[in-house]
Amino acid sequence: MRIIEFSEFDSIIIYVFVVALSVVCMNNAVKSKSKYKTRFWLLMTILIASAPGFFRYMVGLDYETYYLVGERIISTNTLEYALSCWGRLEPSFGLLVYYLGKVGASANVAIGLYAILTQFFMVVGIWKYRRDVNSTVAFFVYMSTFYFRTYNMFRQALAMSIILYGIHYLRDKKYLKFIICVIGATFIHRAAIISILMIWYFRPRKKGHKWINTLISYIIPIVMAVGFEYLMRLIQYIPIFSVYVTSTSIYMTFRNESIISLGTLLLIIEITLYIFHRLKYREYENQNLFESILDKAMLFQVIYFILDVIVGYAARIVLFYSVSSIISLSSLYNTKKSLAGIGHTKARKMTIYQIFIIAYCIAQFVRIMLNNGYGQLPLNFWY
Repeated sequence: MRIIEFSEFDSIIIYVFVVALSVVCMNNAVKSKSKYKTRFWLLMTILIASAPGFFRYMVGLDYETYYLVGERIISTNTLEYALSCWGRLEPSFGLLVYYLGKVGASANVAIGLYAILTQFFMVVGIWKYRRDVNSTVAFFVYMSTFYFRTYNMFRQALAMSIILYGIHYLRDKKYLKFIICVIGATFIHRAAIISILMIWYFRPRKKGHKWINTLISYIIPIVMAVGFEYLMRLIQYIPIFSVYVTSTSIYMTFRNESIISLGTLLLIIEITLYIFHRLKYREYENQNLFESILDKAMLFQVIYFILDVIVGYAARIVLFYSVSSIISLSSLYNTKKSLAGIGHTKARKMTIYQIFIIAYCIAQFVRIMLNNGYGQLPLNFWY
């Protein structure tokens, strides 16, 4: 195996190229009238977005840990060890590495396959909302924000992408298919089990029940995130899930960090504009299921930020709910009152919301590159 090393500047240029080219491919898929051309451009979008994740080497904060675990599984060459994975990792990763090792592949290939699957479910999941929001805009939002999280927590990122894909079943009230998605995501990352409560949480608000709506919208989400460890302790008594929750312990401590940052300012502006946009373009008394999903996802963005400052790790649990804020934020690009069938609405002049979406994505990209919070810099490729 050989390694190609890039400088931080070269790595940023590569990321700019990957984001720009994949967004262009998604836009071509949106404009294509032939289903075969559409599928081709969607495939190109997936391959381009997943290429850096597939070929990366020692890139990402948790890469080294998983790489060493994977190589240990391959060298040990026992199924029992692959299932245990030192008692810390889900056996799904161990099994993948074990069987790849049987055909001579390394742990790099396993991590790379996670990257491809993550981008597949993200791209297809975003595409499922093409009648509700502009798919190009939604994908641009994803590539500028959540995309770089996949370099730090690639197992959870894959599980989150499956949940994002599955939420469209919630919108269409196909609850059994959504439950299947949750089960599949749980075998990738145990925390995904908490997504099952979306069936209840993402429902529209009840008229005339302010205290119930307040409880569901504010109190329950915090209890869900902070109390996840205790939920896992209950689930461990279910035989089929017991292996996933052995020795579960969530890191929770006060994080004494400054909250005044570019990310904070962007979040405040994002939430403010979203509220004004929703007040202007919707009627609250006629809120439907999809609108409820949009609003609750944005609410989780706020909860995620607060928990990230206060208790750290618990905020990662909230990500399964806030990942759908990609679609919520993209809805700011819409300019009609109805949320149905506005995916490709064209306005003569750009609105302040549309300008904000573009500026927001660029600012988030710059912030992430400067902070290097996910260990995405510098890039190293194996071949």
